Amino acid sequence: AMESRYDTWKEEAQYLAGAFQAHNEDLRTQLFALKAIKERSPKITATGVYAVVEVQDVDTDSRTHYFLLPAGGGSVHEFDGMSITVLNLGTPLARAIIGAELDEEFEFKVGAKTRHLCVTAVR
Repeated sequence: AMESRYDTWKEEAQYLAGAFQAHNEDLRTQLFALKAIKERSPKITATGVYAVVEVQDVDTDSRTHYFLLPAGGGSVHEFDGMSITVLNLGTPLARAIIGAELDEEFEFKVGAKTRHLCVTAVR
């Protein structure tokens, strides 16, 4: 039984401290990976990690540029007149894009809807 109302506060604080520590370690790992990319830019030959990929929606003919990275997903950046969205490697869309060949069509399901996409450029 609790001796006072502060007994549970201590346990909650320890739980939160552990969660913050785990999150901090995850961020350090991501930062290390991004620094390695900055220092040694990899040569991009196909759709995969560190590539900027232009994806066309076959049904709507719209084009989107994605930068496939292990961290920083969701942020949008402007470069050479292009709007580039950073896509985390763990996302379903990134997994669908990785390994796709140039001019290859593939399907990507969003809920009940299926999108037909095509890789039109890899940089």
